[in-house]
Amino acid sequence: MKSKSLLIAATLISVFIASSCNNSGKDRERNVVNATIINDDNMKIQMSFDNKNGTATMIFMGDTTVLHQDTTASGIKYSNSVYRYNEWHGEVVLEKDGKVVFTKK
Repeated sequence: MKSKSLLIAATLISVFIASSCNNSGKDRERNVVNATIINDDNMKIQMSFDNKNGTATMIFMGDTTVLHQDTTASGIKYSNSVYRYNEWHGEVVLEKDGKVVFTKK
């Protein structure tokens, strides 16, 4: 009886692992992370990071824009010709036309 229970348990674990592996590929294809950041001045940034495409869609003060991921050694950086978004060690800095318009520590 114990060997039959072990066989059933092993089968269930194998099925679970196989289904998890199959789903993880689909999750990577749709690897979009949404975040809302509110700073001490009650300003808000809404971000939708698309890790597959290396882009982020940002909504800030009624302005919606797409940023492109930049290579960094640590943290994350997205930018376009107007905005630069940096996040490093939990600190967020958003620049518009070279001027800091949002910070969150």
